[in-house]
Amino acid sequence: MCIDVRVILIATIAIVPFTVASPMRSAWPEEINFDKKVKFDEEIASIFQARCVKCHGSTKQHGGLPFDSARGAIRRGESGEMAIVPRAV
Repeated sequence: MCIDVRVILIATIAIVPFTVASPMRSAWPEEINFDKKVKFDEEIASIFQARCVKCHGSTKQHGGLPFDSARGAIRRGESGEMAIVPRAV
């Protein structure tokens, strides 16, 4: 089963700030820092590895979208659209 990348991206954007803010308390949306730069190798790659590269890796790329690198994740797929648009929050 291939999970929609947009769902993963939205979940990542929603969850990462909460886990980074404090392990002991929840952060409210107004506390999220959208100016924080995300480090693909440290924060996103493990999620893509666990959830996406089976169908979007270096050998198999549904829709022409590989998620095994930051550059591949933000390129246009076969549809001509980008699955992940940087800074599109």
